[in-house]
Amino acid sequence: MPNHSSYSIKTNEPKSKLLSNILSILDNLFVQEFVFEIEYLNNELKIELRTDQLHIGLIDKLLEIK
Repeated sequence: MPNHSSYSIKTNEPKSKLLSNILSILDNLFVQEFVFEIEYLNNELKIELRTDQLHIGLIDKLLEIK
């Protein structure tokens, strides 16, 4: 993952537009090292963060992804 050396990605679709969109939306959280885990399985997205802060704007952006 460019510019985020403390993270790694395991995926069967590395060029996925969905993955690219998710990573772009969450970029600031990666920079702050708030992301613990992201899992996308059976059309369900789960994001675990290392912060108690709410990120409603990011949640709204994620909900807009189609």
